[in-house]
Amino acid sequence: MSRKSIVFLCFALIVSLASSALIREGRISGFDRLKEPEIDRCLRSKMCPVTLDLRPTCASDGRTYVNLATIHCLNECLKPEEQLTIVSGGYCKDDAPQASSKL
Repeated sequence: MSRKSIVFLCFALIVSLASSALIREGRISGFDRLKEPEIDRCLRSKMCPVTLDLRPTCASDGRTYVNLATIHCLNECLKPEEQLTIVSGGYCKDDAPQASSKL
């Protein structure tokens, strides 16, 4: 196996573990929006940066996205009247981790 392959596999493993931990802590509901056929097609045609900045961000559509860059890229595929704004850093209210009650 080449050195590039090993580096890529390590990188993919780190991203996978970080993403699964992030999703376990709360819900990244923006993934559903990014997978809508029209938006998915548009995003594939853009040169959006892919970052490892795993910082949940709540947008004006009430969905939590992985990070700010994801929202900015999504805005490139939306009509002006559909553009998202940042509501807050962190999970949106409905996506936030629920406190577990211990008796």
